[in-house]
Amino acid sequence: MTLRIDTTKDVLEVFNEATGTLQFDLHACHLRPPLGRTLPVVELPAGASLVLTDPTDYELLRNWVRVNKLETWADRLERQWRTIIVSVAFLLMLMTGFAVWGIPWLARTAAFALPDRAAHAVSTETERVLEAHMLEETTLSEARQAELQTQFHQLLEANGMDPARFDLRFRAAPGVGANALALPSGAIYLLDDLVALAETDEELVAVLAHEAGHVVERHGLQSVFRSTGIFLMTSVILGDVTSLSSLATALPAVLIESRYSKKFETDADLFAAELLLQTGRSAEPLGTMLLRLAGDHSEVPDLIASHPATAKRVAAIRAFSQEFHLANEAEAGTDSPPASGVIADP
Repeated sequence: MTLRIDTTKDVLEVFNEATGTLQFDLHACHLRPPLGRTLPVVELPAGASLVLTDPTDYELLRNWVRVNKLETWADRLERQWRTIIVSVAFLLMLMTGFAVWGIPWLARTAAFALPDRAAHAVSTETERVLEAHMLEETTLSEARQAELQTQFHQLLEANGMDPARFDLRFRAAPGVGANALALPSGAIYLLDDLVALAETDEELVAVLAHEAGHVVERHGLQSVFRSTGIFLMTSVILGDVTSLSSLATALPAVLIESRYSKKFETDADLFAAELLLQTGRSAEPLGTMLLRLAGDHSEVPDLIASHPATAKRVAAIRAFSQEFHLANEAEAGTDSPPASGVIADP
């Protein structure tokens, strides 16, 4: 088989002994470059095609016959192994960057794009699972519940927050241990074992402030969106309410297991510390409670499981407290020592 291009007539001539010379309109031909181990192919008019076994034929035609630019780029890429290595490295860097920065940004955007009523709706499924399989009626008296409720509300009101945003619930859960749990709806469960473990009400109020931080920052929803993927996050951002059923399915497992990221836990710690310090209280009870939880020999509670090392969390609270007091001193222009806010190891 012999190929020839007649540039005066813009035709491709194909000659072989069986058919003689055939002519095809050059502009109606299409050249498919070789990919991998495949041979180049000329697609001829009327659906016919011609496989090019001679490399010189391909080099001849690629200058005259229309070629798919994407396929040509892929062909060149395969011929340049250095380019392949660089491309793969760039792709890995892009994927890593998206996982580290892109997904968290999308998760946060989706979490805050979700209307409050939708957050309540998806939390309902989690509440059903909790109440049916894990929680029992509290053994605390109504007077004791009211006392803790009042102290929590006082802290919120002193910081200009509406207590109605949160629904504090007291429950027992013998199989769970000392624990507290916050749902996106604002429901906060305080378990009897955690109340018993605390030595002061200030420690319990500090824990409740920590859980309030999870609610305000929508950490539960962000965790769900991070674990359920891009499609669900994008659907929520674009207002696809049908995705709420998928969210309701994923939420219980994530929240019940308290799989918050280290950053979420640190953020909630500092949120609580700021609430306490803004009202003239000490952040010490929060750190003290964390240390006591870490030192408890019973099953590790969800409040600290999968969380940053307790010592690092306490150190972060201590540093935040010191910075807070130093800033207040500078603002007031005094050299008086700060109020107690440094956490001491028990």
